[in-house]
Amino acid sequence: MSVGSGTLSFYPSINRSMGWASAPSIPFRTQPLHVSVTISADDRFVLEGVRSTCVRVTRAGEIWSRQPYTNEVMAQPNDGYFRWDGASQGPEWPIGDTVHLELWMETVAERYVVDLGEMTINGED
Repeated sequence: MSVGSGTLSFYPSINRSMGWASAPSIPFRTQPLHVSVTISADDRFVLEGVRSTCVRVTRAGEIWSRQPYTNEVMAQPNDGYFRWDGASQGPEWPIGDTVHLELWMETVAERYVVDLGEMTINGED
């Protein structure tokens, strides 16, 4: 996606923990949805100049949205800059279900809805 004089790239993931680490102490505990989007750019100032305002996940007519957290911009050796934006404590939708993900962003001058497409909820642990 072009923003000002730079380009942003997006690498999303949607996961639910299987909860195996907590199973001995809290059996049958379910884990909520977690969304993470790695955003990268060649120019640090382009990445710092855009702010994520909403993570929106849709599943069969149900919508879950949150104001995302934003991590610090970090340098990738010989490969530009990146940061993680995301949201947690989402619904307990089944692992393997297909969802649609959007990331809403803004700069001082413009607003964007980044359509990250459909993806499958993955299980972790």
